[in-house]
Amino acid sequence: MFFLDTGFHFDETLRTRDHYAGRVRLRTVLPLLTVEEQASAHGERLYERDPDGCCAIRKVEPLNRAIAGRSAWITGMRRVDAPTRTDIDLVGWDERRGMVKVNPIAAWSDDDVDRFAFEEDVFLNPLRERGYPSIGCAPCTRAVAAGEDPRAGRWAGTSKTECGLHT
Repeated sequence: MFFLDTGFHFDETLRTRDHYAGRVRLRTVLPLLTVEEQASAHGERLYERDPDGCCAIRKVEPLNRAIAGRSAWITGMRRVDAPTRTDIDLVGWDERRGMVKVNPIAAWSDDDVDRFAFEEDVFLNPLRERGYPSIGCAPCTRAVAAGEDPRAGRWAGTSKTECGLHT
């Protein structure tokens, strides 16, 4: 199991990671460039000017490196997470990476997740209780207002809907 540390996570996300790092073998995977090196090479606040480029550097490349040489990878994707995910299979083929992609909770509803978290005493990111149903990097994520789509807080004000890990 690994955690992609983009360098832009909320403190609450890092504390959630640290909670689990003490309980399971969890490897942290970092981008090849630090935030400072990225700013030097690509300019400050790349996430505002080129969010796809930023995600490619901070998320996609580290994921590809982390799963290189494997025959499959497992995700937490669910069909209800976003309109772009409604047709995901429990087990599929990741064409881009040439490997099996397993989505064991693809069919779970929000109620299923909440029930599992309660029954198994899962420690959840505290941001969920503060209006963040979908949590990404701090500069690109905001709380969601009542009645808004749960992913409305991701890359708000842009047409971007996915970071690139699953596209």
